Amino acid sequence: MSGSPRTDAPPATAETAPGDPHEDATLRALGLEVLRINRRGLVNPTGTRLDGSAYKILMALRHHGPLSVGGLGEHLHLDASTTSRQVKAAVGAGLVERTLGEDGAHLVRPTPAGTTAYEKDSAVRAVHWRAVVRELGPERARRLAEDLAALNEAIDATQA
Repeated sequence: MSGSPRTDAPPATAETAPGDPHEDATLRALGLEVLRINRRGLVNPTGTRLDGSAYKILMALRHHGPLSVGGLGEHLHLDASTTSRQVKAAVGAGLVERTLGEDGAHLVRPTPAGTTAYEKDSAVRAVHWRAVVRELGPERARRLAEDLAALNEAIDATQA
């Protein structure tokens, strides 16, 4: 496995102007690598039951507890219409249910079947990601996790 990115361009810097060939090469390289990740089937590997949207809904509910549809949309960075449509599909599949919170708020929570499906799919995904981490090595995997967190923070900051 090669340890270097698939570009000869130097890293972009604060001094790199838009339209600069080095920045353009870096943007192309980032775009190509993101596409390669998406094509690999790591999002929905063989052996998983849930589609990507149901898995993300269940993951958010697992980490944050029952949420309103609006709160779920905020966590998933989705608009209200998309969130409602995905929740409706998950309800129809028996993965989540709508309920009333103690304060009377309308909430979404996983069903027992949704929790089981999430746990099974998470276990399948973990097998794939453990193999990736073994290939990278622990230190490089840790740095990658930090870099991905920084990338997500930069995306959030530029979309605020």
